[in-house]
Amino acid sequence: MNTECEYIQSRMHEYFDEELDYEMSLRIKKHLEHCSECREIYEKISKLSNLIKQSFNSSSESISL
Repeated sequence: MNTECEYIQSRMHEYFDEELDYEMSLRIKKHLEHCSECREIYEKISKLSNLIKQSFNSSSESISL
């Protein structure tokens, strides 16, 4: 892992949550296009987030019954 990967990974959650400015978002997007290691981490974050949302939605439906 190089310094750029370390930096990108440190900002990955902000990127996923769309909290970064345009330039930083573009930098990360371009990096993910060519770095399989960082792209894999991003995909794991995405999957985890989806699981959490599904779990929350299931819990909410159970409570509303």
